[in-house]
Amino acid sequence: LNSLQEEFDLTYIVSGEVKSRSQIRSENVKIYHPDPQEARKHHGLFNVLSWRHRNKSKSFQFRLKRVYGLNFDLPREFSFLRKMKRVAGTLFAWAKNNLVLRCLGNPLVFRWYFKRARESLKPNEGLKKAIQDVGPDLVIFPSSAFDPDGNDLLDICSKDRITTLFLIDNWDNLSSKTIMWLQPTHIAVWGEQSKKHGIEIQGIDSERIHLLGTPRFEKYFRTRNTPLQSHFEFPYILFVGTSLAFDEIGALEVLNQTIEENPDLFGNTRIVYRPHPWRLGKDILQEGVLSLIEIDPQVKGSYLTKNNSTDFQPDLNYYPSLLQNAELVIGGLTSMLIETMIFRKIFLAVVYDDGKNLTSQHNALKWYTHFEGIEEIPNARFCKDKTQLGEMLKSYWKERQEVVPDQVELSRQYYLYSDDTPYRDRLLAICRDVMSGKGTGCSLQAEEKVDCSQGSGQAQISKKL
Repeated sequence: LNSLQEEFDLTYIVSGEVKSRSQIRSENVKIYHPDPQEARKHHGLFNVLSWRHRNKSKSFQFRLKRVYGLNFDLPREFSFLRKMKRVAGTLFAWAKNNLVLRCLGNPLVFRWYFKRARESLKPNEGLKKAIQDVGPDLVIFPSSAFDPDGNDLLDICSKDRITTLFLIDNWDNLSSKTIMWLQPTHIAVWGEQSKKHGIEIQGIDSERIHLLGTPRFEKYFRTRNTPLQSHFEFPYILFVGTSLAFDEIGALEVLNQTIEENPDLFGNTRIVYRPHPWRLGKDILQEGVLSLIEIDPQVKGSYLTKNNSTDFQPDLNYYPSLLQNAELVIGGLTSMLIETMIFRKIFLAVVYDDGKNLTSQHNALKWYTHFEGIEEIPNARFCKDKTQLGEMLKSYWKERQEVVPDQVELSRQYYLYSDDTPYRDRLLAICRDVMSGKGTGCSLQAEEKVDCSQGSGQAQISKKL
């Protein structure tokens, strides 16, 4: 955001829940405090909208199945009576939640429910006062498309005819969460796939969607052609975990055995296992159990102590060397597939049925809309049968240097846009374009389109963001 700060009168409005406010290099900061009770109302509406529009994206269906499905994963230390109480509670919650969703999402009931749900939502007063104090020409909001604060922001800005620009945080956000019943004036996304989801699933006009990419991988592009010092003293295969529960230890056991039994092929290669920092799985691989597995030291502490809090934020400067020096990458379906594409490595996706979890990676491949078509990615390989994992590792180990960079780059652009300019300059260019008066100056509502007249487009001497 430094480039924006250099050109515009920039104010930061920050939730009191953000714990990294000290990183903001500006004295022009205003704090507001979210209301948990209002947030719950927003999420209730989000979930009904997911059900109401479940046919727009199969990811909506899978998400609701995960959130409201039957889950009898009970701790072993529970007594029999306590387990029965948990099972009864789970059955009751499942029946209640499914009944509520089906009732409120019914076409005959939904319009009545939606009107009253909207009327009950009150924009955060602290956020409203902060925006009115600033009087901005443009409001920029980093969004997961599932944000109570984002809805409050759009409600406030719509009434005050302030142009908004949402920066979508991840490649799946427009297809896997819910319908944005309040829409920003402009939206910036990772790539063409996300833009397609914005048009087809969210109903956003094409001209209001901008290809931007993500700042998260900027250093990858800057450093990928420069040799980087490895974090490890041995050659390694990188195994990346997923946030969803999946039997990663079972896969690691197969890979460990395959390397042990083929020393002539793999030499002194080891596997660096990087669990997802905020994983939902409960199984833990203890150190030393598998002889050739090294837990990535950057996340080892939080992993072994089962700390999956987002308070732990890994340093992004660590990743380029980790990916560049890997012989190949193996793991579940995460954005690490895109990151591997940036470094033009083979990615072996473990997408078989683990027989244990609803979120087993075969279901992720089947049910997530943003994974449609990824089997055509030129550097990706897919293991759909656990018994074939060892043989596939040996095969792709031999092919690991045969990736065609131009083919991978062309494919990657569809999911993650980049060009010869850094992210900050692309964002600056979009803001200049939006500030030139091409925005409508109001947000559109997905359920009931608001009639918006064209904004005046007259610039102030010092544009406020």
